[in-house]
Amino acid sequence: RACSECPYAPPNYTLVEHQENRGAGVSRNDGVAAGKGGVIFFGEADDVFYEHHIPMCWDQLRQHPNVGFAKMRMDAGREYLEMSFVFGDAPVQELHPHWQVAIEDTSPMNLCVRREAHNFIRGFPDGELFHMDMEDGAYMMALYEAYGGVKWLGPPSTLYVRREGNGLDRRMVQFTNAPGSVPLGEQDEVHGDARFDLIDGMLAVLRDAMVEYHAIDDLLLGEASALTATPENDKTALEHVPTHPYPILRPDLPSGRAAVV
Repeated sequence: RACSECPYAPPNYTLVEHQENRGAGVSRNDGVAAGKGGVIFFGEADDVFYEHHIPMCWDQLRQHPNVGFAKMRMDAGREYLEMSFVFGDAPVQELHPHWQVAIEDTSPMNLCVRREAHNFIRGFPDGELFHMDMEDGAYMMALYEAYGGVKWLGPPSTLYVRREGNGLDRRMVQFTNAPGSVPLGEQDEVHGDARFDLIDGMLAVLRDAMVEYHAIDDLLLGEASALTATPENDKTALEHVPTHPYPILRPDLPSGRAAVV
């Protein structure tokens, strides 16, 4: 519908249709599978990309070729709306700082990820417990586990629009108060523990895959070092230990410099 109603010539796209609702995670996975690009963005009906979002994301991945993903800032609280800061009959409150950061760090909206990273962590989790919620948090936990990334703390580049009944709206009471100060929502109360059990199992499988991957990587590096047969290369092979930093990049520093690790 979005492409058919676009006032300009739409870009090349592939339409993937589901006969039943299997959740956002499955839809994103199928969209990635149908695409061909090496860098992936996730955008949905409640998401707005500002014009600098994609160039900034691409620039971060270009400057940091060894990271698997980049994160941008998101507009929050009052900035979510463009209609006198009122939703229905209630003024919109600012999000609590804890939840502002939590949303930014778990949402796929402000993420750009390399295709190989998405494929290695096996995409978003499937299953009934993830159809309504937490598929994005589980995805980001896996991404943080397996890959280094960067987060740019410059001006926000995305807007999460609050709509009646969407995820932001359902949790606005929680998001405007300190953690633990309001009761959990029904989804979290009923399914939270079971979801985290599934996530723990998913991360365990991912860690096993990483051990196997790095064992092969170290073996290949050792073989390459033996072929060149220099002490420097031997030392490099012995000290090859993968690390997964998550630098926080600030706009007041020279481009590409990490302020916090």
